[in-house]
Amino acid sequence: MKTLLRIIVLALILGAGAYFGLRQAPGNTQGLTLNGNVDIRSVDVSGRVAGRLQTLEVDEGAMVKAGTRLGQLDPQPYEIALRQAQGDVAVAQEAITTAEGNENAARASLQLLRAGYRPEEIEKARAELAAQEALLVNAQQEFKRQQSLLNNRAVSQQAFDDAQKTLDTQTQVVAAHRAALSMLKAGYRQEEIERAEAQLQAATSAVAEARARHAAALVREEQAELNLADTRLTAPSDGIVTTRIAEPGSMLQVGAPVLSISLRSPIRVRAYVDEIHLDAVKLGMSVNVRTDGGTECHGTVTYISPQAEFTPKTVQTADIRTTLVFRILVTLDPGAEHLNAGAPVTVIIP
Repeated sequence: MKTLLRIIVLALILGAGAYFGLRQAPGNTQGLTLNGNVDIRSVDVSGRVAGRLQTLEVDEGAMVKAGTRLGQLDPQPYEIALRQAQGDVAVAQEAITTAEGNENAARASLQLLRAGYRPEEIEKARAELAAQEALLVNAQQEFKRQQSLLNNRAVSQQAFDDAQKTLDTQTQVVAAHRAALSMLKAGYRQEEIERAEAQLQAATSAVAEARARHAAALVREEQAELNLADTRLTAPSDGIVTTRIAEPGSMLQVGAPVLSISLRSPIRVRAYVDEIHLDAVKLGMSVNVRTDGGTECHGTVTYISPQAEFTPKTVQTADIRTTLVFRILVTLDPGAEHLNAGAPVTVIIP
């Protein structure tokens, strides 16, 4: 009887050993279990500008959504810089208006010179010349009359001299009007046109320079607006505030961390599989993940490392210190956000 009992117990032990050996055999996916941890992914919230931390509106443990306002740097220096930049833009715009007005005036002047004098001006000069020529004829006739009277001693020498003076003056007036009419007919001098062309070129260059200064002022204004906006600290993504690194009143340099946020979506599990069981794990396969407390979640294998490494200290035991393993990542289905980062879990290959 005792012998039979011993045989039965031995058979059960051998059967159990064979069962568990088959579950862990290479290439057999039945019952493969892996130790892992909920992946720790976090981001430090920092400012892109330096300044004094004015307020911090969340505490450790707070759940935040992407875009949530977390804190505020002192905005006053950046508000002043923005107003100054806006003033520079206004001045630059006024300079463009002035330069464009000068350019238009120079262009109109050149066009006038190239077109020559208006026909109306020429006709007016011709009419004035005709009037002065008529006066010259009268002066000539009066001079001849006075000369004849002087020869007959009928007038004084003074009367003759006055007639002579009037004739000379009118002759000069007519010559001046003839020269003016000739100039109007010939148009403006070439040197005047060239001078006007140079003035237009200078005015056009001034407009280009004014526009370049305006463009630079706009860039400075845009940068000032961005700097002011960067004084507001916002959450880059959904998560939980894990650490307040700085407190209000602290002077912060560019990039100095203020808060640390643990990312909560998606939740991933990091586990390791040894080389002999690597073929049992495939990308895209569904797996179960169980916490030490018994909570079970479902997930998908989304990454298998192509490079082997020694078992990490966080999961190794004394008998597998030198075992080469491959890291895998399991992305959990929605609903696993309650798992804490770093928590130990078991990955079960069904």
